[in-house]
Amino acid sequence: MVAFTLNNVGAAQAVVGGKYDASTKMFEFNMQQNGMFGVLGVNVAFKDLINVNWAVEGIEALAARGAIEGTGAGEFNPTSQVTRAEFLKTLMNSFDLLDETAKPSFSDVKEGTWYSTTIASAHKLGIVKGNADGSFGPNEPITREEMAVMIYRLAGNLNVTLPSEGEEVSAKFADLKNLSLESSAAIEAVRKGGLITGMPDGRFDPKGQTTRAQAVTVIYRLLTNLEK
Repeated sequence: MVAFTLNNVGAAQAVVGGKYDASTKMFEFNMQQNGMFGVLGVNVAFKDLINVNWAVEGIEALAARGAIEGTGAGEFNPTSQVTRAEFLKTLMNSFDLLDETAKPSFSDVKEGTWYSTTIASAHKLGIVKGNADGSFGPNEPITREEMAVMIYRLAGNLNVTLPSEGEEVSAKFADLKNLSLESSAAIEAVRKGGLITGMPDGRFDPKGQTTRAQAVTVIYRLLTNLEK
């Protein structure tokens, strides 16, 4: 389900975020402006997900909510790498955390770019901190470590405890010794929550990169766990 409103030319426009509460049978979302709103059941399908069956539910659910978009021609391109800006936009959209008043402060994030409000909003909330030289690196591929840290900080910002259902079956990873305390804590939290799994050889591979399908799956797991 997705909420929608009419834009200034009378066309339906999805309202990012929102969730259905089965106990009250109500759909909840944040209004950014006054106007007419409605709720629709929306099905979004992409034709190139045949080899990522494990990710289909999450991709289609977040697309229906307006949190992600395809790459054109009915495709999602699930195996392409995700940049820091792309992951952050999906994360912020999924939890309806965009702040249109936030202004970018990183040297390589120019106001008016498609990711400037996303990054500025996340920085304002403490979800991202940027690099030591004042840059953010929006177009750099996001690493598994960075993905875990952003999720960890978002959970802290929302004052929620990450689920721990995976704790009894997960083993500690062998390649976390040279990471910061925050990164180690973040990875342990997402491991225990079953949000991000490790490699078959017992590593987490913190510097490894992430595909679009993998990134969406992690966010969807967090979203569905918090909505239970």
